[in-house]
Amino acid sequence: MKPNSISLVSIILPTHNRGELFVKAINSVLNQTYQNIEIIIIDDFSLNPPNLKCFQTSIPIIYHRNNKNLGGAKSRNIGFDLSNGQYICFLDDDDTYISNKIEVLLNELEKDYSVGAVFGKVIKSSLPSREMKKIFEWQYN
Repeated sequence: MKPNSISLVSIILPTHNRGELFVKAINSVLNQTYQNIEIIIIDDFSLNPPNLKCFQTSIPIIYHRNNKNLGGAKSRNIGFDLSNGQYICFLDDDDTYISNKIEVLLNELEKDYSVGAVFGKVIKSSLPSREMKKIFEWQYN
């Protein structure tokens, strides 16, 4: 089942002094298989604001710069207030999406409108690798 092509997804990406990691994060959004998206960048008062002119895309990019450092949570809330999408997705500036993330998650949401939220698996690829302990596991009926 393909997601409804008219469902706009807002990707909210707070950033603060990330440089190359920020570019990788944005590129992972621009390379999504599902393209009816908007990217909302919340610059949390970076010393060097990101250069958005290097991204040649027809995907709308909304840019907001905080007038002081507010932190990730408040920046995400600002992004939410600026969003136009029917669905919201968050991306940290040091993370990336696999190319079909939005399509897969949207497909799950639109299969059953009683579902209020979906999330995907995290694939850790940073170095050095660190052992992560499993604290709990969700149980669904």
